[in-house]
Amino acid sequence: MRKFLVVLFVVFGLSILFAELEVDIPFNPDQVGPAYSTQGNYVYEGETFYVTNTAVTDTFYLNLYAYEIPAPWNMFWCHEGTCSYLGWGPWNVVLEENVGYDIHANIEVYNMAGSFNYQFVFNHESLVDSVVIDFSFCTEDATNAENDLISEPVILLQNYPNPFNPAVAGRSPITTISFIISRKDAENAKNCKQWRIEIYNIKGQLIKTFTNLTVSNNSGSVIWDGKDKNGKIVESGIYLYRLSGMENPVTRKMILMK
Repeated sequence: MRKFLVVLFVVFGLSILFAELEVDIPFNPDQVGPAYSTQGNYVYEGETFYVTNTAVTDTFYLNLYAYEIPAPWNMFWCHEGTCSYLGWGPWNVVLEENVGYDIHANIEVYNMAGSFNYQFVFNHESLVDSVVIDFSFCTEDATNAENDLISEPVILLQNYPNPFNPAVAGRSPITTISFIISRKDAENAKNCKQWRIEIYNIKGQLIKTFTNLTVSNNSGSVIWDGKDKNGKIVESGIYLYRLSGMENPVTRKMILMK
């Protein structure tokens, strides 16, 4: 089975004014379902994990992302009997103080064996960083010898400067987003145009996309001037930037301050 690199970010507030989330995953996040070759079409019922807000009750933004999910497949997540399909979000989720919010994800396997990675991402203005919860799923018959190798990590560096301000004289009008990728990913990047850095607002809405990234010596960077895809300077606030196009997309947070 492919050994997916799993990174769990549990974000703690800097003071009582900052929200705190704790994540409890009582199972292996690298999940393996029955072989499609013997089982046929089926729904994999994932186990339950819990997200607990240790600060006061508040509403958080929840996004579900799936990366390179096989085209015939689909997935949905459920909480207390209510379920939502991939692509319906972002969702506003009320996390009560010190009450575990239960989530489980189900995966609909159709027409083929396969594997993919997915993430639950919690955001809120009071969070210092996003809470990113990584999982992977693989059918038993989607493994091969190459999958026994452990991938090197993808590193998305903190943007610099951070915070930055494109609208005020004397402050930096740009910020640089840099990344370091594995040798395997770097080799693949030479022959594809799927690499991208995407910038989202705190609600998960796409603001700007950088494509056709240049990779040299396993690293690269882009410069953002604080403008959206229409050339308009965005509002002050927290923004997410995501490096994607590889097996393990990475997300970090930055601040635009006017």
